[in-house]
Amino acid sequence: MKSSDKSGWLFNRRQAAMAAATALMVAVCGSLPAYGVEPNSNEGTTSLTMGVSPGSGNTTLVEVADQQGFFEKAGLKVSTITVSSGPAAVTALATGALQAVPLSVSVITPLIDKGKAFQLISGQTRTITVLMASPELAKGLSWPESVRALKGHKIGITALSSTTQYMTQSILEAAGLSAKDVTFVATGHDADKALMAGHVDAAMVFGRQITRLADRGYPILVDQRSAEACPAGLQPCGISLVGVWADADWVKKNPATVVKIQGALAMADMWLHAPENREKVEDFFGSQLGGDRDPAAVKVFTDESLKLLTAAYPEHDLAEWFKFDRKNGAISKDLPAKDSMAAGVPQNESEVTELAQSFAKRFAD
Repeated sequence: MKSSDKSGWLFNRRQAAMAAATALMVAVCGSLPAYGVEPNSNEGTTSLTMGVSPGSGNTTLVEVADQQGFFEKAGLKVSTITVSSGPAAVTALATGALQAVPLSVSVITPLIDKGKAFQLISGQTRTITVLMASPELAKGLSWPESVRALKGHKIGITALSSTTQYMTQSILEAAGLSAKDVTFVATGHDADKALMAGHVDAAMVFGRQITRLADRGYPILVDQRSAEACPAGLQPCGISLVGVWADADWVKKNPATVVKIQGALAMADMWLHAPENREKVEDFFGSQLGGDRDPAAVKVFTDESLKLLTAAYPEHDLAEWFKFDRKNGAISKDLPAKDSMAAGVPQNESEVTELAQSFAKRFAD
């Protein structure tokens, strides 16, 4: 099999598995796996607040679990608060304003490095970032010359000291530049708008931003969404990136609630990837694109989004991000991934499916 066919093959295989799992949802036998602690159906509804960034692609599983009622069925009353950036979300989490929030690793590791204990409780997305530039700047150039053309220019990122900044720095270094060769501009979740308005010359973008820019002729310089798309030797690409984080003390005191969150997000993962839900899923992603919502564009955007979404988060991937942050100076010492991984986080798609099936059976009962 050619490497270029690999991601599509894996995605199709995942779809087939999800279809089979969905067909068995209400008929599956067996008890809830020992992911952390088994929820007590008599304990009542637990209230908590989670952070979301609608339309960004970073919090899709949380949004879907909320909209489809999976949190409620799991015995959770979830309130959501929109957060403008990763650093803002970390602040809300550290102060207790949020109990759980999807975050890229690099925005939370500095606090872990300083002794604040947080734990990852579920997966959310794989690597989602794409570096794009103005058509004039990189016209006719390919890697690495296309990135070298950014020297002396402005690059839009979500926030300073964010994952997008560190990943951009790694791209620059791989192309023979350094962070000092460019100017980073914090744009929040509007990097695409800043690029189109000419406020920046290139931007690290994700989700619907990629589609919007591509439709207007902005070229992709580096695509980190899969290992196959990445330039040779550039890492990390195609591994779990965004996960749901919570205060470690809160996790310790609320093990049953954590399991319910994991189950609800696994259900959201399964729902999104089930072929029979395709029309509703396209409507969900199409609403993020806005405008005329061209069916062809919606299909492409949906396909690309589904390849990245997963409730799984392998401990190995978290360890890779800790190494990445250590290398880039985001943290001052080596951090063991196992200490920041809560019990019960699905490590692969099979565990996601098993967990979702078990919760589906509980709902049916």
